[in-house]
Amino acid sequence: TLLPACEAEGRDGAASEVEADHALPEKVFLVPFPRIPADPLPFLKLEKTLSVWERFDTLCRCIVAALMTSRRIRRKTRFVAVFTKPPWHGAKLALALRESLLGRRLPNAPLHTKLEVCGDKVQMMYADEAWVAATLRKALMRFSDPALGETWAKSARTAGWQPQHAESVAEVLDGLLASDGLADQKVALLLLDEDAPRSVEEELETARAEGCRRLVFALGDHS
Repeated sequence: TLLPACEAEGRDGAASEVEADHALPEKVFLVPFPRIPADPLPFLKLEKTLSVWERFDTLCRCIVAALMTSRRIRRKTRFVAVFTKPPWHGAKLALALRESLLGRRLPNAPLHTKLEVCGDKVQMMYADEAWVAATLRKALMRFSDPALGETWAKSARTAGWQPQHAESVAEVLDGLLASDGLADQKVALLLLDEDAPRSVEEELETARAEGCRRLVFALGDHS
């Protein structure tokens, strides 16, 4: 039986794990989703299998993989997704993503939607794709409907789930790489590529040696 991660943290040994988290740099996983529309709510269907085309299934698995370990929440971790698909039929998804990476959007394309799930604010999490999808839907409903946002403002289920508009993937990345005004806030960007000349372990060791306080991992959804 899967338990909410916040409940699992109350078991023996959790305190030492939380203390260990504070000694580590913050980890941020950034994933653009070029097949998910900027207005994703109408396409997120829960009454059947999650859509493979839009990659909602991949999105839900990424959230769990980034934020959960041994049925507890990684507190110093954020997962950030950016939905870049233009709303018109036949839109060129690769071109839209490429423009977004350059800080632009296609002519007449609406603002993107950024979804940020913050481990230090999440109160509930199940390692279950259907549960994550239902929670995502609630978070998007809160975002699109101000009245629901007020009604569910104290919802434990969607705590830490923060959808908002974004100009481009480049804008989101620039924000993650900012030092937050602190001179000693070193930030490292790691591009995850299976053909990279150095391993993740080597890059992490270098980042720790340089005193990085935030590690931003950028990767694709393999669309």
